[in-house]
Amino acid sequence: MRLSTRQGDVPGVLSYDSVEERFRVDCAQGDLYDLRRAGDFTFKVRGTRAAARGYVAIRHGVHFLALHELRVGTDSLQEELQSLRLAIENASLAFSYRFDDGAAVGQIEIPLPAIDEAPPAKLTLENGDLVITPADGALLAALLPHVAALEDLITFCCNKPSAVQAVTGMTTTGREIAILGQTRYLPFRKPAPKVYDLAMRLGNARAPQLFAWWWEARTEARPVTQILAGTLYQGGFVESGAIALLAAAEVWSRNAFEIQGAAPFTDRQLAPIVKALQAIPDMDKAQKSFVRRVRRNKPADTTLGDHLRAMLDDLGDHVSEARIARDVLVTLALRARNQIAHEGAPRGQGAKDAMTDAELRAVRDATRLLLTLSVCKAAGVPAAALSLTGRQLGSRYAQAHKQSGIFL
Repeated sequence: MRLSTRQGDVPGVLSYDSVEERFRVDCAQGDLYDLRRAGDFTFKVRGTRAAARGYVAIRHGVHFLALHELRVGTDSLQEELQSLRLAIENASLAFSYRFDDGAAVGQIEIPLPAIDEAPPAKLTLENGDLVITPADGALLAALLPHVAALEDLITFCCNKPSAVQAVTGMTTTGREIAILGQTRYLPFRKPAPKVYDLAMRLGNARAPQLFAWWWEARTEARPVTQILAGTLYQGGFVESGAIALLAAAEVWSRNAFEIQGAAPFTDRQLAPIVKALQAIPDMDKAQKSFVRRVRRNKPADTTLGDHLRAMLDDLGDHVSEARIARDVLVTLALRARNQIAHEGAPRGQGAKDAMTDAELRAVRDATRLLLTLSVCKAAGVPAAALSLTGRQLGSRYAQAHKQSGIFL
């Protein structure tokens, strides 16, 4: 195989590294650095032209070119596409239908709003694949924000990692190209859960409104939808998942609800305090300023507890359907947030109130469930479907956290 660059042709061997799950090019070390300086290059794979971009890597003392991106069927990485076909895990499941979702829909054809640098486009479901079609030809980079939003939405719907497995582009000249290097890293290689407790489904007549809401939330509610998907896809340690979800819940509630902290004192409580302060003789400027602040009796700043209670109040009966013990959740959530993000866990042998891994996992999952229900409600999921989601996910988490007290 010969690789063509601006500096000339370089002989090399293209192969797939199954250990590191990437394509690589092996060639003479001098040629290797010529390729690196070139940045991107072209070659032929079994007679078919291809374009690639890579960097020099070392493994076991051997230098090789690791490919960032490989496109088979074109000799340019800057060719515009008229459509992008995606094979995404669990897409068929996400686009399935249940009667609680309301009216069914025949053919999936959904307008995608502009997001970041991505232009407006149309989404269709064809033979299990999702196809993104912009109004005019667009570079792959311009369509990637749509791909990221779609991956996150399907991950959120299915409560399990759902990544792009294959990408095929159709150029504006009608040629099909295979695009490699646009898939996410696999999530820790853990077995994927087999229980399909979906948060919401997309195969219904509300899908266009739901997609428009999710695309807007990618920017208007950032980082809430990103955290909901990201903590599912790449679970991490329990502390990182819990603190990320608690932060997302606070951001979500702060933007979704009008919440005001309680005044520190009632008028009856405040009167003797002000009277005593005013009786101090010869107060200086700083003391007088302090008395004025006390008299204003300004409401306290809202807390994480206030924001969680606002979400719980807004969901009403759906909270009990999800088997969430609201007071226990608020108490343990505050303790978890403080011990992770503020003062840390109590120290020393026999220290009281230190959160255990089991309690942190319960807080993480209960916060995810609460935030999921609140997001689904805001997205317009019907009450019947929301009840089913709450019952299914609540039963799943309640079995996993029987001893926590967070779930009934």
